[in-house]
Amino acid sequence: SERRTVEKRTDDNEEVAIKRYKTYESSTEPVIEYYNKLNLVKVIDGERSIDQINKEISDIIALI
Repeated sequence: SERRTVEKRTDDNEEVAIKRYKTYESSTEPVIEYYNKLNLVKVIDGERSIDQINKEISDIIALI
């Protein structure tokens, strides 16, 4: 994957990705759902450039 090439990660393989996703489903997703019900979740497109992501986060923080 591109991430493995860029970050030089040796642990980016299918088995690890599946394990990470299962951990996300069991541990992270329920927490996100809880806070989403309280309207406290802000979604940011992590596929954009770092500058765009930074601006979006900064804009959200400025509104708090």
